[in-house]
Amino acid sequence: MARTALTGRVADVEHRVDTIERRFDGLDAQISRFREEMHVALTATNGRVDDLRVEVLTALATTARELRQADEVLRREMHALHEESLAALAGTRLQVEQGDEDTRRYMRVLHEEVVERLKRIQSG
Repeated sequence: MARTALTGRVADVEHRVDTIERRFDGLDAQISRFREEMHVALTATNGRVDDLRVEVLTALATTARELRQADEVLRREMHALHEESLAALAGTRLQVEQGDEDTRRYMRVLHEEVVERLKRIQSG
């Protein structure tokens, strides 16, 4: 009887070990599938990150080029405006100088008239 009980217990242990082995085999397969899925997902993610990096670098390069072009256009416009302002200032300066000359001439004429009138008043 002890032999039979021992054989039964051994059979029970063997059955349990077989069950555990099957479960481990199932877990091993699940872990392998999970690793493969993670590898595929990480590879796809790395590819997308690389794509995004290229997009960002391209966008930055485009933006930098556009800013340089806009800067050049702005510089040309500012230079043209500066030249226009200098020309307008020179024109204004000429007008003021001409006005000053006209005023001096008018003042001389008035002075000469006053002097002439004073001579007439004194001579009498």
